[in-house]
Amino acid sequence: KLARACVHESLLNQTKATVLKQSRLRGLGISDLGCLGECAGLEWLDLSGNAISHLGPLSSLKALAVLNISSNRVSSLEPLAGCENLQSLNAAGNLLGGVQHLQCLAGLRHLENMQLLFLSNLLYNMKFWCFICKIIT
Repeated sequence: KLARACVHESLLNQTKATVLKQSRLRGLGISDLGCLGECAGLEWLDLSGNAISHLGPLSSLKALAVLNISSNRVSSLEPLAGCENLQSLNAAGNLLGGVQHLQCLAGLRHLENMQLLFLSNLLYNMKFWCFICKIIT
């Protein structure tokens, strides 16, 4: 409840406009995305360095183009399949197990930039990189 209030308060404090386009909610200890999915006009979102495990509310953000969810506890990217305008995704430092977690992104035709691993953890796995090339092109 505290994390939800934190997200709601941060959103209210960032803008008085009716449509929120950008939001930086970095390192606030957020674990629940609460009403964030109601910000239909959101185009740029930084949620890095929190305690987020579920991205469900983000599935309704059709206008979202840039998303940073690095350094969280995310284990599934499936809700992002609904973010049809997504162009850039940073999901490094999460609990994503393997290539199977990326299949849900195959329909995101605008996705051009994706960071999934911190360079210090980079493993040169040919199967992984071939799969990445397939879903991006």
